[in-house]
Amino acid sequence: MNVLICDDTVQPLTGLAKQLAALVPKGSVVEVATGEEVSKIAEELELRRRSATDAQKSVTPWGAHRLDKVDLLIIDYNFVQLAHATGLTGHRLAYLARCYSDAKYIVVLNQFGDNRFDLTLRGHPEAHADLHLGLRQATNTGLWSSADWPAFRPWVWPVLPAAVDRLQRITEEVAADLDGGVLQHLHLVDRLGAIPRNVRQFLGDDEITFRDFVLKSGNGFDVTDTPFNDGVLPRVAASRIAKWLDHMVFAAQDLLIDAPRMLSRYPSLLGDAGLQSLADVPLTPDWEAALKLPPSVQGHAYPKPDWLSKSAWWRPELLDDMEIVENQETTSPDPTLRFAEDASRFLAPAEVSPFVADLASPFVQRFVRREREQGIDYQPQLRFAL
Repeated sequence: MNVLICDDTVQPLTGLAKQLAALVPKGSVVEVATGEEVSKIAEELELRRRSATDAQKSVTPWGAHRLDKVDLLIIDYNFVQLAHATGLTGHRLAYLARCYSDAKYIVVLNQFGDNRFDLTLRGHPEAHADLHLGLRQATNTGLWSSADWPAFRPWVWPVLPAAVDRLQRITEEVAADLDGGVLQHLHLVDRLGAIPRNVRQFLGDDEITFRDFVLKSGNGFDVTDTPFNDGVLPRVAASRIAKWLDHMVFAAQDLLIDAPRMLSRYPSLLGDAGLQSLADVPLTPDWEAALKLPPSVQGHAYPKPDWLSKSAWWRPELLDDMEIVENQETTSPDPTLRFAEDASRFLAPAEVSPFVADLASPFVQRFVRREREQGIDYQPQLRFAL
């Protein structure tokens, strides 16, 4: 991967670059742009934005901007030290990078604190960053590896190298179906009744195409902006819609269900060992890949796995599958363990605290570790009291 870190000052993100060099895939390049370099990057992208309606402006050709070759862009949110970029924030630079460069996956650091766990579980769908992290979280080995996750490793996080690859694959999908319907492509047309209107409204309307989502919904390009290069449309659509699907549809766990929720409901799928076999076991991608499920359950898998950060199954189909022992009403779901969202593993009830996620779903009670690591800010705290 080509990784670029953007900050207003040399420290502390230059130190982050050295740490990431030991975590990124072999052969990757990690660079840092600071100070005036960041100002120039932003100014050149702003020129592209303005030139989309004023062809007389001289701009950096498509493919020649520094961000056009970046696979993973990491942006500090606060640019207060920049001398010539008044008002620039990581949020704004993420928008410019997404819509006016060919950068792939985008991470913004520190917009919500340097070590925050978001109890809403919403993932900030309004932002053009693919992921928000704190600086102290960026070197968490669970962000970079599909195995050996530490005690604090939020379930909502992707594995970044895999996320970069997935975004590229779905971008190619969209490029081949740019004028196709979004919901049709995602196999959701026949399931609209299961997706609340306040979730679907992110797309604009139920008939919207990928192209029109990018240009007209307000969640791709700002409605007053137009593309500098139409080649960016598939990536904007893929990035924004995948984030919506992951954090607003999948996270609700009512239409699509992930492995921990499925196994909590159907522990018989684990065989005689049951759910207890997963006590304090991190549910990593390597673990998921080794999970053996009956053919009928495999048949209920969501058919567009690249659009999600975790494996997913259709919940209604699982509920109707009479080959699953629990659906025959001879066995009850296993109540002895709870899935901890901040640890990506099952723990005993005495080891977790409940909270209420801010999702459009009946399944909003979730859990985190009761004994939490020092320095991690669980917010908003009100979610523990609901």
